[in-house]
Amino acid sequence: HFAADDVRVKLGELTGRWDTLKGKASQRRQDLEDSLQAQQYFADANEAESWMREKEPIVASLDYGKDEDSAEALLKKHEALMSDLSAYGSSIHGLKEQAQSCRQQVAPTDDETGKELVLALYDYQEKSPREVTMKKGDILTLLNSTNKVPA
Repeated sequence: HFAADDVRVKLGELTGRWDTLKGKASQRRQDLEDSLQAQQYFADANEAESWMREKEPIVASLDYGKDEDSAEALLKKHEALMSDLSAYGSSIHGLKEQAQSCRQQVAPTDDETGKELVLALYDYQEKSPREVTMKKGDILTLLNSTNKVPA
């Protein structure tokens, strides 16, 4: 056929573009799955933080009871708290496993000043003045590693 060469060239271009599109779609799916996993982790971690904040006033209390009855009531409350802590331990262990299963992104670990760097795994819009807005893939200087999961 007179246009056979043109057809083959066009077919090659279309096949290349098709493969590129499939590759991008596959990467997008992986990115979305990674984002979903991270979002689920952060939702669960926020719930755990709320639960712990709820328990902090109980353990920080300096009330030891004014008499035997109040001391006994406080001791029973404390025992219930210890039971709650023990039961919640499995949730905290699950969070640790969930964090470790998040797909690790490769990012620089130190900048020229020696400060540790981290890679943003998802977009985040600040909700208060103490927070920071970031885009997925941004490289940030780590200021505080209180909640950092050891590698």
